[in-house]
Amino acid sequence: MTQNNNFTGISLRNGQLYATRQGRDYALFIYTPLREAYTGQYEVPFGVNWQQYNKPFVKQYVPMPVVSSLPSGFTFTSQDRPGDTWYGYQQQICNGWPLYYVENVHQGGQTMQPAMFEPAMQPLTPPNQNNSAMEINQSTAEGEEVGFPGPYLGP
Repeated sequence: MTQNNNFTGISLRNGQLYATRQGRDYALFIYTPLREAYTGQYEVPFGVNWQQYNKPFVKQYVPMPVVSSLPSGFTFTSQDRPGDTWYGYQQQICNGWPLYYVENVHQGGQTMQPAMFEPAMQPLTPPNQNNSAMEINQSTAEGEEVGFPGPYLGP
């Protein structure tokens, strides 16, 4: 799957992050169990690898493509999603949290979601904060070892 280049940027409004596409603002979300993945040192697989009964739920959370227009006050990076047959493009990360949007939640739609995802709100504390033994390790071209929760963050 190719990256959706229709997004023009990410903005901060009323303490919440939004992505803009074709004049519409889409609320952005984070996968909250990622914090526990750091604490418990377990890997979080991409959604395509989740159990069949969970796939429809997780698939509604679409990884946010990388954009260049970003608000200040955050640390933005990206991650590749190799082997992800649903969303095999680079994903935007904010303060260590992969960002997601839901296709039909925009323009002030309800942003409180029913379970494992929550709105990306300011301040967005890194998921590994308060866990001094853990660091966000990113794989490199040199093939360095990658720590928990694995080489890729989030479903």
